[in-house]
Amino acid sequence: MNARSQARFYAMLANGGELHGVRLLSEERVRTFHIPRPPSDYDPVHGRPHHGTIGGFHFAGSPGMGAMGSNPLAFGHNGAGGCLGWVDPQHRLAVAIHHNRMVPHGPPEESPLTPIGGAVRKALGIPE
Repeated sequence: MNARSQARFYAMLANGGELHGVRLLSEERVRTFHIPRPPSDYDPVHGRPHHGTIGGFHFAGSPGMGAMGSNPLAFGHNGAGGCLGWVDPQHRLAVAIHHNRMVPHGPPEESPLTPIGGAVRKALGIPE
């Protein structure tokens, strides 16, 4: 996936499941994507209970997701090397950041993407 296609995907989610006038997902379905998965959902890849959303996304504050900010309604996913996409449905914000450097998933204060996410929200008047 490239940044443009990822941005379109998250724009569709930010717009309640619709992109350029085409309904791809129901608004009801999109509204469930930030709901936590139950602790009984086991993640066989990581060998522990799944800590994401029922939509398969990560929450704000999850490792590697510092750029997303702290809105509890926001959700997204990071990829190998730290590429990142997220949606803040409350503010209809969709962001995709792709880069040409491998960045480990560490604490938000160590991620070079955290200030980028902060700058995006600041430019749009969206609180952290």
